[in-house]
This record gives sequence, C-alpha cells and structure tokens, in this order.
Amino acid sequence: MNLVQQFFLVFLPLFVAIDVFGTLPMFLSITEGESEDQKRTIAGEASLTAMIVGTVFLFAGQAIMRFLGITINDFRVAGGIILLCFAVYDLLFSHLQRSMSEQSAAYELELGGGKRSLAIVPLGVPLVVGPAALTAVLLLAAEYGPLLTVLAFAINILIVYFFFAYSGVILRHVPKAVLRAVSKVVALFLAAIAVMMVRTGLSMMIGKGH
Repeated sequence: MNLVQQFFLVFLPLFVAIDVFGTLPMFLSITEGESEDQKRTIAGEASLTAMIVGTVFLFAGQAIMRFLGITINDFRVAGGIILLCFAVYDLLFSHLQRSMSEQSAAYELELGGGKRSLAIVPLGVPLVVGPAALTAVLLLAAEYGPLLTVLAFAINILIVYFFFAYSGVILRHVPKAVLRAVSKVVALFLAAIAVMMVRTGLSMMIGKGH
C-alpha cells in the first residue's frame, strides 16, 4: 500500500467523523446576523481550537495507550463500538443534539460572552471536534502513525474553515435540508466504518489467539 492510499484511508474516516455538512447549519444559526468578515473570524477561531484540541488529544492518547499496554486491536474494537454508537445517535437523535447546542449558545450569549466566545465552545469543541472525531484521530494514529494522521486531520480542519468562512455563499446554492440529508448519509458511512473496525479488530485477535 503506497503513501497516497494510506493518506486517503486516514483522511476519509476523519472527514466522515467530523461531518462538516452536519455542523454547518449550527454554525449558520450561531453566526446569524454577523457580517462576512466576522463569520470568517469566528470560523478561524473555531478551526484553530479544533486543531489544537485534536492534536493534543492525539499525542496524549497515544502516550496513555502505551502506558496502559492497550494494543491497536483492543482500540479497534472499543473505538469501533463507540463510533457506531455516535453514528446511530446522529442518525436517530441529531435534532436533540442541535437543540442542546442551540440552548448552550443562547446561554453563553445571555452571560455576555458574545458570539466570538462560541467559536471555542460549542463550535470548535464539540461540534467540529467531538467524541467521534477524537476517537477516530486516536485510532487512526495508532494504526497509520501520528504524522500522517495530523496531516489528514489538518486538511479536514481546513475544509471545515472553508465551509464556515464561505457559509453564506454555500447556503445560497445549497439548502439546509440538503445539508442535513447529506449529514445523514455521512453518519451511515461512519456506522459502516465503525463495523469494519470492530470486525478487523476481532478477526486479528482471533487470528493471534489474543
């Protein structure tokens, strides 16, 4: 397997786990009434927050795995189960997640934090980089190495920034209903990837007698 193939094997699961199509409507809701320049500023802060949190979690998580003696197959199975739960929740109850995020955003505004403070929470974390993305980052780093994973993660964050920064243009051409429909398809792919991880981990354990 060459480097390009490995990159796409890392990039695609992260793209699915981050799910920019599902996050974009929430960004539009939070930044409603803001100018295009302000939206780009908020998009930059949210993307930077997500990049820092994801990278720190990647290296800290790997150190913890080594300390505890957790193998890649152990994490394949555990991570796959967790990702499957996230995918099912997103497929069935994503409207509840959006409602909770909107309530959190409204509460932050009432406290006087301002919309730019929402770039960190809930936009950067957990909407852009939530539990599903963090689990995928740690699992992929353990399997393909941290450098390739960080590169793929960084490109995914750049894609998020592009979608956020130019959300006004995107919304004029793509209705919110279409974005949510695409998000459901993405969640289905995440479920399939999760099942594959569990299947691979179990087959490797059985093959090694572990």
